[in-house]
Amino acid sequence: MKIPNIFKERDPTKGSLIKTSLSYSFQLWINTVFWIIVNLLNLYWVSKLGEEAIAAVGIGGSAFAILMTVVQGIGISTYNLIGGFNREDRDGLRKLVKQILAIIWITSIVLAIGGYFSAPLLLQLLGTEPNVLDQAVVYFRICSLGGIISLSFWPLAKMIRSARDMFRPMLFVALVLAIQATLDYLFILGNLGFPKMGVAGAAWSSTISAAIGSVVLIGMLAKGNMFAKIDFRNWSEFKVTPKVLKSVFHISGFDTLEGLIRAFIIMAMLGIVASFGTLALAAFSIGQRFFRYSSQFGFDVGETTAIVLSNNLGTGDLKRAKKSGWVNSVINAVLLGVIGIVFFALAEKIVGFFSQDQEVLDMGIAYFRITTLAGIGYIFFAVGTVLRRAFAGVGDTLTPLLVYSAMAVIQIGLALSLPKYFGLEINGIWIAILAGMIFYGSTLAILFKIGRWKK
Repeated sequence: MKIPNIFKERDPTKGSLIKTSLSYSFQLWINTVFWIIVNLLNLYWVSKLGEEAIAAVGIGGSAFAILMTVVQGIGISTYNLIGGFNREDRDGLRKLVKQILAIIWITSIVLAIGGYFSAPLLLQLLGTEPNVLDQAVVYFRICSLGGIISLSFWPLAKMIRSARDMFRPMLFVALVLAIQATLDYLFILGNLGFPKMGVAGAAWSSTISAAIGSVVLIGMLAKGNMFAKIDFRNWSEFKVTPKVLKSVFHISGFDTLEGLIRAFIIMAMLGIVASFGTLALAAFSIGQRFFRYSSQFGFDVGETTAIVLSNNLGTGDLKRAKKSGWVNSVINAVLLGVIGIVFFALAEKIVGFFSQDQEVLDMGIAYFRITTLAGIGYIFFAVGTVLRRAFAGVGDTLTPLLVYSAMAVIQIGLALSLPKYFGLEINGIWIAILAGMIFYGSTLAILFKIGRWKK
């Protein structure tokens, strides 16, 4: 596929599914690369402030991610509602977009106010240390209040993608991340004559950049430069009907709950690993960081799947919709499988780059070798990641929630029992993670194969 062709607008209901999926995913991968770079730069600049600042931004960001989970769930609902909508009904599409926008804005305001006032309690529940709490509260409160505007950006980008436009959201996300990186440099350490704002500067940079993105996207919708023109003079069309409200929250509600369970699993696994000591936590943190960054590319393929599948369902082509799920599963399996093989082969070098402690090396190498299983473990995870979003594309987020909940029980149960009753020590936890991946991917594949998504 030629580079210029990757960025051209494609109709997911026609032509090669492989080319369309790769084109869509590639544009999301570009944003992911930007996201990783900006996060690493942010970590570098914050690290100049000391360990407490790193912890404050980390825990404050985790708390804000909980709020983000809610609006991201609304964004996921647009894949089914807009992606599967009759594109010829321009008037109906415009009214639907207005109602979804109203839901996004109201939700953002509620989350912003709730987040601001619940900041100390929420951060304490997340286990924030007393010496970090004050800075974490400042970070979280800035992000929360700014979320009145900034939280809209991410579901807006998903809304535009659901209408088959991948290129412009890619540009705007890249722009927002570039602005954030620039503001990080200026605000955190006070470079180029700006006041040194520290942790607050990190919060303001992410908030201002996303807010700019929100305003720009809303402006383009108002001018009619997107898939629908939004007339802000007729406010009566922003009134949300019970049907749309039910559809949005039926899809986003289960997706949000899954996101919260995902956060719970991370916290539970951290607690279990912590029982083996600080060095075990260091090894786990190294492995999880690489897994999180690499899995983001897989999540991008999952997002592509939801868009392609929902658009084909909108035209009534069930056969092509089903095929898109399997095609993207293969693409993701190859992608993450290769990454898994690389992690397996280079485990010693990866862990050794971050730590020379022999115990950390041994546990970290075991983490990569066991969880990847020479790439096989990541293949199961890759398939689950895609089919999770395939179900979302048809408006079913309950099935992935139930499967993920079952996986959580299995993974945490094994993580507690294997080290204790089978003498596997820390390796028992790594095996539990692998078992969770295998269960998750294989179960969703079986349910997709038997046509659960059609019901």
